[in-house]
Amino acid sequence: MDNFPDLSHLGLTMLSFGPRAVGLAANQVGLPYRAFAWTHPEYAGLVINPVFADATDEPTNVHIDREYNRYTATREGCLSLPHLQAVVKRLRKIWATYQTEAGEVRTIELTGLWSTCFQHETDHLNGILVYHHLPKAEQEKVLAAQAKQERRNKRAP
Repeated sequence: MDNFPDLSHLGLTMLSFGPRAVGLAANQVGLPYRAFAWTHPEYAGLVINPVFADATDEPTNVHIDREYNRYTATREGCLSLPHLQAVVKRLRKIWATYQTEAGEVRTIELTGLWSTCFQHETDHLNGILVYHHLPKAEQEKVLAAQAKQERRNKRAP
């Protein structure tokens, strides 16, 4: 943690969003680090410098009939866009590599919610939000709705 002194409050900030928050990227709260906090039951804490790779045993250019083994499409929400939920296609199973707060480099296999969470938070660190996974026309609708909501929030006392 000596190299990342501002990150100590990242997990507490995430927890302030309540049980719906399973991850929070540092850049979502204005911190300039490639890190996120998550509530994984076994590996909860900080994930620093995350990278991931496909963990299915399929070649990169799989036959379309076998693609269901490789990807999943699930509904995701995002603390950055609280009024949006979108169905996002992500890798079903990944190898995730990252550094812990203690400096340990860890590689773990993730599936389900935690695979999605790791990919979602890593997207944040790469400047990608949930709506970027939508078709262009849908992205424009999301941005318009978000702008409308922000105008409403500014008018509210």
